[in-house]
Amino acid sequence: MKMRKRDVRRTTLASRLLCATGSLLLLTNVQTAEAQTGSVPLLFEGARLIVGDGSAPIEDAAFVVENNRFTIVGRNGEIQVPAGAVRVDLTGQTVMPALIDTHVHVGGTRQGIVERLNLLAYAGIAAVQDMGTMPDFGPAFRVRAEQPPNGAQLLMTGRGLVGPLGTVPRNIELGARGRLFEDLRSSAIQVMTEARGRRHVRWLAEQRADAVKLWVDDRLGLEEPMTPANYRAVIDEAHRHNLRVIAHVWYLEDAKDLVRAGVDGLAHPIRDKDVDDEMIELLKSHPNVFIQTTLRPTYTYTLTEDPAWFEDPLFVDISTPEEIRDIRELVRSSEPWAHQGWPNKMPFGKELYERIVRNTKKLYEAGVPHALGTDHGGPAPRAYVAHLELKLLVNDVGLTPSEAITLATQSSAKALQLVDLGTIEPGKIASFIVLDANPLDDITNTQRISRVYLRGHEIDRLAFKNRYVSQ
Repeated sequence: MKMRKRDVRRTTLASRLLCATGSLLLLTNVQTAEAQTGSVPLLFEGARLIVGDGSAPIEDAAFVVENNRFTIVGRNGEIQVPAGAVRVDLTGQTVMPALIDTHVHVGGTRQGIVERLNLLAYAGIAAVQDMGTMPDFGPAFRVRAEQPPNGAQLLMTGRGLVGPLGTVPRNIELGARGRLFEDLRSSAIQVMTEARGRRHVRWLAEQRADAVKLWVDDRLGLEEPMTPANYRAVIDEAHRHNLRVIAHVWYLEDAKDLVRAGVDGLAHPIRDKDVDDEMIELLKSHPNVFIQTTLRPTYTYTLTEDPAWFEDPLFVDISTPEEIRDIRELVRSSEPWAHQGWPNKMPFGKELYERIVRNTKKLYEAGVPHALGTDHGGPAPRAYVAHLELKLLVNDVGLTPSEAITLATQSSAKALQLVDLGTIEPGKIASFIVLDANPLDDITNTQRISRVYLRGHEIDRLAFKNRYVSQ
């Protein structure tokens, strides 16, 4: 049978992956069942090691993984190698911590969620936080409790809180076919009173949610937002239950009041105007408040032709024809984003993106904590967008590759209070990526993935690729 071009590409990919793992065949023959479960020390040596804290990389590094954690990290030939350690040669490669995405939307059935977490792991992502918008959160909460062995760790906000969402005729006049998915009663709770907000927070605490999501947004005048009194009650009740609150926000003045009210994070950059000195001082006086980057959604909406990243290695690797088609349809569409209140695609989208970039740059340079967030759930392969977000942070915001990597690892782990992830140092969980090229030279090299280790064991990327992507 004659193979289609896509089949040829997939066969080539499989061959590349087999070659990349060929150096591990001897290791696989030697490893015992104990080594597979992490009880036999593994010594990784010869790679350039990016710790994830912004420090200079360790050239010709050596590090030991035992019981699924890093136990020794140093330079090759300068560490005490544990007896019986199995050696893994990484000469010529680069190692960095696995990425952490603080703002995703996984959704779907149990099987679908597991497959998405596996695909995220395939792309080198150790943990993600789902920020809501599912009609049924039961499957996701169950998956979070089970923690699939080959998938990214899942954190949950559960059903979020929105304002009363009064009917605004102009919304329909602009062409909207309905409210945003997160505004629907099945996936969010409408908060009309302080008591209702507090009651829902208590329910989230019973579900052992990892954080509380709330929306303080009127869709640019199309819907009724949550009142300050109600979101202050939500924040207060959440803190009583040791839950942090992350707010979807648009307006500068709302962001200021949320910070004063004790919010823990902003789910998006400020979008209506450039940040001022008052906002900077507020955030400096609340140093634990972080901002999720989420550049990618607005950036995608500014496109008018196929983007250059259609050629990026990871995008080519995992994109399906359906995903490429959806992105092309979005790029070619000139319709206004009516349910968001956008009056037009261009120039509104371009102006908005440029403002987001300016605000991110200004606040980052002022020392405000940022965390990688992609807000993925729309067009674009879900496992690719974290790497696209890194690319935008470097190319558009102006971060160095080292700064972008630190933001996406150590800073993101801190934002989610994942104290065991984010850096490669003794005591941390061994979740890391092995790359075939140095991302400090070119940030897109984070996509040149050779191997991924999660919680101390290597995931079988080829098997996952053959099962879920290449079928």
